[in-house]
Amino acid sequence: MKDIVIANKYILLEKLGMGKFGIVYKGIHKKTQQNVAIKMEKRGQEITTIKHETTILNYLYGKGCRDIPFVLWYGVYMEYTCLAMTYFERTLSEIKDKLVNEKEKINKIMYRMIEIIENIHSHCVIHRDIKIDNFMILENEIFIIDFGLATFYIDGNNNHVPCKNREYITGTPKYISINIHNGIEPSRRDDLISIGYLYLYLYYGSLPWNNIPITTTTTTNNLHILNEKNMYIKEKKEWLVLKNTLINAGCEKYMDYCYTLKYDETPNYDILKKMFL
Repeated sequence: MKDIVIANKYILLEKLGMGKFGIVYKGIHKKTQQNVAIKMEKRGQEITTIKHETTILNYLYGKGCRDIPFVLWYGVYMEYTCLAMTYFERTLSEIKDKLVNEKEKINKIMYRMIEIIENIHSHCVIHRDIKIDNFMILENEIFIIDFGLATFYIDGNNNHVPCKNREYITGTPKYISINIHNGIEPSRRDDLISIGYLYLYLYYGSLPWNNIPITTTTTTNNLHILNEKNMYIKEKKEWLVLKNTLINAGCEKYMDYCYTLKYDETPNYDILKKMFL
């Protein structure tokens, strides 16, 4: 089979995964032999994210963020819009089985994740799709990827964007915060709540809402807040239901703080990080 070469320099090697809107491949630079990740999205789709993601990544990198992929190339190949960027060795998901009940190791990872989110937030961006597969590892350092749903939480007048009601979920139902289940626009607090759920996932090896006992669902859209499965997950994320699980894992104070943050409140990241020292 003939090699597929993009932009006359990147050879596609293997499919790494499939996202909501496109496919991610592992590639290699023809001359330097450097591994790259190449995201491809069919042009003309109703929803596209690659151009937006490229803009966000370039903006954050220009602001000094180094915990994110570096954009190597953005352009068009045949009927696809493409983004070539840093290739990471593995996802946090690949080492999760080694972390169950390893509180000290998980605390170090949690500290680093808060640090990464704080850095992104400091440049007026929220990620909005925090999940285990979006944290990557390269040479024992942690990075965050997939900024297709990221957005600015400050408007052109330097004001926090107003709180709006939403019928549909932004993000991954397993990890979105209770606020988003309640139909509230995502803000900084929700990124932090999502990494709190991720902490639980690393500690227990699963989440209380992993096994949804609903085999059939209505015709409601999978991302609608009233979808049966999403309603079930929401119930499990309610504070009184979740509290004992949090106490056992040792992150009750963290989640208590994040659950009580107001929509436009600036989190005290230093307090949160100290909880995991």
